[in-house]
Amino acid sequence: MDEPMSRLSWLFQRYVEDACTEEERKELMDLMSRPEHAAALNQLIAGVMENTPADREIPADRAGELFTAIIKEAGERTPVRKLFPLRRVAAAAIILLLAGSAVFFFSKRSPEIKPLAVSKQPDITPGHAGAILTLSNGRQIVLDSAGNGVLASDANVSIIKKDGALTYAGKSNEAIYNHIATPMGRQWQLTLSDGTKVWLNAGSSIRYPLAFSGHERAVEVTGETYFEVAPDAAAPFIVRTARQEIKVLGTRFNVNAYTDEPVVSTTLLNGAVSITSGNTGRIIKPGQQLSTQYATGEITVRTVNVDNITAWTSGKFRFDNSDLKTVMRQLARWYDVEIEYRNAVPDLKFGGGTYRNINLSEVLEVLELNGVHCKQEGRKIIVMP
Repeated sequence: MDEPMSRLSWLFQRYVEDACTEEERKELMDLMSRPEHAAALNQLIAGVMENTPADREIPADRAGELFTAIIKEAGERTPVRKLFPLRRVAAAAIILLLAGSAVFFFSKRSPEIKPLAVSKQPDITPGHAGAILTLSNGRQIVLDSAGNGVLASDANVSIIKKDGALTYAGKSNEAIYNHIATPMGRQWQLTLSDGTKVWLNAGSSIRYPLAFSGHERAVEVTGETYFEVAPDAAAPFIVRTARQEIKVLGTRFNVNAYTDEPVVSTTLLNGAVSITSGNTGRIIKPGQQLSTQYATGEITVRTVNVDNITAWTSGKFRFDNSDLKTVMRQLARWYDVEIEYRNAVPDLKFGGGTYRNINLSEVLEVLELNGVHCKQEGRKIIVMP
């Protein structure tokens, strides 16, 4: 083995053992980011995974810390492409940066796991920009197929589509509302009359006035939405969901109000928001997420990685210790498929992520490699035992 490869192997082993100095860590990240080292890295992976003795295996919690560290270290020059799980059934995990273009999370598989043959079905393409706009008179416009330009006029306000987004021009003194809904497999972007920008994830909706008036700017949402609110101290911006009312002046935040999730959650990126849930009011800080249980109304506040929460707005799935059902719900919405579980749901935790512009078969292949056996029947994905 030549000197650079020997050095890479030595530094990698020190990193997973948490023994690297600051200078060694920087040197390792540089070596791992070089495309010419891809083959050597593959050999390192195979060798370490097969030959690490039980008393040298990396605990799952340490693996998670390493994954987070490498993601942070890699930054934007190393986009996340693949999704790999933190397996509870195995104590060992190895994480590394491969060829400067993908983050891989490897875990030892239990010896009883035997890959199943994946049935050949027509591939399912990813979601795309699209939505259904409902005007105040009930007329509906399918935004997917509508061309750029003025789509309609509602109460003397022009509705304009440009490059997969909707804007409004003009003023109205009437209390006129529009409604946008994104079916499964579609997402949309909207700029409200006050300049507030809204992103809608798949299976979401927003009801909003053509023009805001009075002392508040109120909208109603379902599903998942991301807001960049235009500041207006005289008129707070209010978002209403089934379980929460979020009040802001000017800020960026994400609201997840899917009814098939166990909680409604609001995540704050910057600014400040006041959230009322039931009879309880709370203020959260940037980097915090407030969740309300659908079943009990219980409220919890925790610190989260906001980049993971809002990754969908930039075309990515990102997971941070997410269970399999959480992952599959997101795939179901984006690829517009039904998920069925046969027998027990595998006890897995996932980190990392993947781009949202790849076909579903590529995601299923990654799941299969990690012991999640899936069978496709049309637009139904069956998770096998």
